[in-house]
Amino acid sequence: MTTSKGLRRKGSFIAKDSQGHSRRLYVWAHIIDVGLDPDEVIEGMIGIKTERGQSVNVIAKGQYEIVQTGEMLASDDPKALG
Repeated sequence: MTTSKGLRRKGSFIAKDSQGHSRRLYVWAHIIDVGLDPDEVIEGMIGIKTERGQSVNVIAKGQYEIVQTGEMLASDDPKALG
C-alpha cells in the first residue's frame, strides 16, 4: 500500500495578473512511500500554489487560474508549467 509522506517544493516561477502585478507560483510534488524502507519514496502528482497557499489550475501553457478566486494569471517564464 502506498501512503503520502507530504509535499516537496520543486521550484517556482513568476506569473502576472491582469493588472501586470507579479505573483510567484510554487510547484509542489506529492511524496509517496512505496516500500518498507522509509527512504523508498517517489514523487507523485504535481500541484501549483500561490505564495498564500491558494491552489492553482493549469489552463494551458503559460495560463493559470487561482481556484479560490477565479483570478487568471499568465506567465512566459521558461520554468512555467503547462
